[in-house]
Amino acid sequence: MRYTEEERYWIWLASVDGIGIGKFNKLVDIYGLPENVIRNADRKVYSYPFMDEPTSKALLDSLNQSYIDAFIESMDKQNIRIITQVNNNYPDLLKTIYNPPLMLYCKGNTEVLRCEKKLSVVGTRRPTRYGSNATVKLCAELAHSGVCIVSGMARGIDTYSHRGALEGKGTTIAVLGCGVDIIYPPENKDIYHKIIENGVIISEYKPGTEPVASHFPVRNRIISGLSKALLVVEASKKSGTLITIEFAQEQGRDVLAIPGNIDSIMSETPNNLIKEGCAPITSSDDILSWCGWGKRASIDTVKIKQLDLSELTIINVLSQGETLFDELLASLDFTRPQLMTMLLNLELKGIIEKLPGNKYAVKVH
Repeated sequence: MRYTEEERYWIWLASVDGIGIGKFNKLVDIYGLPENVIRNADRKVYSYPFMDEPTSKALLDSLNQSYIDAFIESMDKQNIRIITQVNNNYPDLLKTIYNPPLMLYCKGNTEVLRCEKKLSVVGTRRPTRYGSNATVKLCAELAHSGVCIVSGMARGIDTYSHRGALEGKGTTIAVLGCGVDIIYPPENKDIYHKIIENGVIISEYKPGTEPVASHFPVRNRIISGLSKALLVVEASKKSGTLITIEFAQEQGRDVLAIPGNIDSIMSETPNNLIKEGCAPITSSDDILSWCGWGKRASIDTVKIKQLDLSELTIINVLSQGETLFDELLASLDFTRPQLMTMLLNLELKGIIEKLPGNKYAVKVH
């Protein structure tokens, strides 16, 4: 995969063992740019108070072209794309959080990161049937309406949120606490591959990084930071979900909650959030309205299953909102006659509608 010269130097410095966000920023403060660090760093880096000896040695050992060439080649072989803060696909909203990731290792379609309508969904790893069913239903409806579902691919609510997004034929982002080349938990192998096909798996950790317990609270700032709002489904009052809620509140994100059974410990956190003033969510329309994302798309599941891959590609684009014919043509790999025919067929099926100004949109309630 090709990177600009600016991206290469950013990747070069950020990929050095021991160079975390803090050291990266301090070195850039001293040298001006990542490129200047790579071109001008010498043994004086040992004298910087923030640079320990192993990191200083690793940096100096990396100061040759073969290092970055080999690193990028290794990523390419694994179909891993690196999105740095200077890449257009790096989410603008994520840049606004405290200590945003220097870069994201990605498997899948990195264009998904640019989706403006993102909702993060979190909750317990041991949901009730009510919680799991509600998560799948809401996420399927939202995904079908063009909302990208963000979660962490952990057991429980995370898994059900991704599953719902996939059932809704939409997009989803999984934020891992390990390398993107590691499937964790292992029982999510199938959903891992489906997410790569219909979304993107991301991590700030290098490929090969094992899922260590301390990584997950840190990655939670990314889950909340990617989205306009955070939806809490089920969680006890001592749940790790509270960490993500705190990040969301610090980041100025809206926190929404699904009310639950007052006799269930898994309803303690969402019910408490509602008592404290968070918006209670009982339908996908509540979320769309709260976030200002319009109305829910109204394609029934029977019609969805009858669409072929080309038609689904068109629907995924139109789910983002009203789109001009020429914009559709430019974004899809179809000829003008092919696209006109498929749009007409989708109109006849009652799935899309043609609007004034040669625009098309998914039919809504």
